[in-house]
Amino acid sequence: MNKETFVIAGGTKGVAKQVVIELVKMGHNIVFGDLGDDGNADKFLNELKEYDGEAHFILTNVANVTDCENLFKFAYEKFGRIDGFFSYAGITPAQSLLECTEEMHDEIFNVNLKGALFCSKYAVKYMKENNGGSIVFTGSPHSWGGEIDRVSYACSKGAVITLSDHIAKNYGKYNIRANYITLGWTPTEGELSLRESQGMTKEDLQKHASGFIPMGRMNEYDDIIPAVVYLLSNKSKMVSGSNIRITGGWFMI
Repeated sequence: MNKETFVIAGGTKGVAKQVVIELVKMGHNIVFGDLGDDGNADKFLNELKEYDGEAHFILTNVANVTDCENLFKFAYEKFGRIDGFFSYAGITPAQSLLECTEEMHDEIFNVNLKGALFCSKYAVKYMKENNGGSIVFTGSPHSWGGEIDRVSYACSKGAVITLSDHIAKNYGKYNIRANYITLGWTPTEGELSLRESQGMTKEDLQKHASGFIPMGRMNEYDDIIPAVVYLLSNKSKMVSGSNIRITGGWFMI
């Protein structure tokens, strides 16, 4: 890739953090937005200075539409273009249909769907100014029904599939692509924290997950990052409206 500008919703943890690192190593301009995290963002920015690219952090709550707008406005005003957007920010609280509360449901939808939709609004707005770009959404096998304790999360991720397809269908004429990556079980910080609250260690989780995953193990970051970078790049310029499964053969249908 030539030097390009990418916006990432999320970026201080998990897969998005590793994508930030990879893109900055490649020499690109990165603007990532996330919630405040006790100075971890500043520490991360300092670590990124050793690479050829340029990175900026914007305090962002994607459930707040103004924050979504400001994230993209900063990137466009700073670098004059936006070539790609990786939508990673999301939450995964556990609740079944019978345990579901309005408050928790709304929180999940505000982050996972509303945040993705309004970030996409501004991504498309600026991508039209520079003759195209790529949007990559983070998906989950829960999108197809989900486990019993993920009702609102499953519905939110299913709706993001529709959002991705909507953009691919209606904005392809502007050379804007949209794709959905279904990420299988991955031991991210958020997943490990959730499982710890349920009394599971990382080793317990990996053993438990291996019983469900046909290929016998959870994802590692190296399984995921190349696919995200490919979809953001012009190497995938005719790939749009796709669902890429990185699940080790595990999905819920």
